[in-house]
Amino acid sequence: MYWRKSEINQNEDSFWIECTESEVSELILPLRSDENFIRQIELNKGFSKLSDNERKYEYFFLISTDLTQLKSFPWYYPYSGLWNGYNPFKSLNQVYKLKNLSELSEILTNCK
Repeated sequence: MYWRKSEINQNEDSFWIECTESEVSELILPLRSDENFIRQIELNKGFSKLSDNERKYEYFFLISTDLTQLKSFPWYYPYSGLWNGYNPFKSLNQVYKLKNLSELSEILTNCK
């Protein structure tokens, strides 16, 4: 999912990203690894909704396309009840598996 001009991410276009533990180490922590952020990541881990193994923990982030804003959230965050029935997130037509986070800006150009 994506959120155009996300108020939470300083009006930057952002994506809801699900990561495995190894992806967090490889892709997220090189960009931001302060102690509070790492603590948030651990507190917010939850069960995957995309994985075949529902018991596998995953980590969830709202990440701006320019990679300046990275925030950890619990798995249930993009749910419309948080915005009184309105949900600022828009669905993507497919699930993307990214090799690196810089691919986010490419995906956004295809979103209407």
